[in-house]
Amino acid sequence: MKNLDIARISDDMADLLKIQGENSFDRRAYRNVRSNLEGLTDTAADIAMSGALKEIPCIGKDLGEKIVEYIEKKKVQVATLPDYDS
Repeated sequence: MKNLDIARISDDMADLLKIQGENSFDRRAYRNVRSNLEGLTDTAADIAMSGALKEIPCIGKDLGEKIVEYIEKKKVQVATLPDYDS
């Protein structure tokens, strides 16, 4: 798993959050992760498996879990759709 792959997905997640109208703080965090991952010499997968993702600036618990989810499953749940039948 290349850092660039995860960085690209993080950027895509920021775009989705913008479309969903989420706050700019969350979007900015995803954008910052992209630049932080691109500058690493170790792979994000190696860092994640060692449990050190939280040491990378802008990666908190939730974002770290999404990165691990992508590394392990090659997919990330990005949103829960509202129940319109209610």
